[in-house]
Amino acid sequence: MLTEKKLTYVMIQDFKLRCQCFYVEAAKQVYQRFPFRLLQPLKHLKVISPETIFDNEVSSLGPMYANLPILFGDMDINEVDREWRKLPFSHFDSAKIDRNSNIIDFWSYISKLKKGDDTPMFPLMVCLVKNIMALPHSSACVERIFSMVNAIKTKERNRLQTDNLCGLLKTKSMLKASSSECYNYNLNNEFLKKFNQNMYIFKSL
Repeated sequence: MLTEKKLTYVMIQDFKLRCQCFYVEAAKQVYQRFPFRLLQPLKHLKVISPETIFDNEVSSLGPMYANLPILFGDMDINEVDREWRKLPFSHFDSAKIDRNSNIIDFWSYISKLKKGDDTPMFPLMVCLVKNIMALPHSSACVERIFSMVNAIKTKERNRLQTDNLCGLLKTKSMLKASSSECYNYNLNNEFLKKFNQNMYIFKSL
């Protein structure tokens, strides 16, 4: 029919209508199968964006806390909110960060800001952002962790405790993030002081 060009206007319109109906039904089925309404709270995660902060788009973290309390842990929401409201009006070095900065670079800079007494200026906000950044963005992230777990917890090490396993995973991630190896990683004195008997949990016999 195509080669003989016998398609009428009515047939072409009918074909287009069938295609349209197919896409409409496909959209309905996708909507039924995916929890889009449950994903609405994720819109609150935009608070980590430098652009959101510089534009002062979000006045309070209250709505985010109401929808995603697990990200706050045992943090005092009032204290976190106080830091959040202070953030857009703080003085930043424009040579280092601006509204177009990479999220990692931006919060790395924020984490290094100090108050007059040399304590962190935004400790709770930095902790909250770390919790957000730790969320898996795809199944590939989770699969990568399971792959590392399988490589560490072998048949010979199947009695490895969960705490030790988590410690090894964190150590591996830390070395990778710093582009270092176990034999050349720079350990400062403050870090070395933590290697004492408080590392262990002693069980009474």
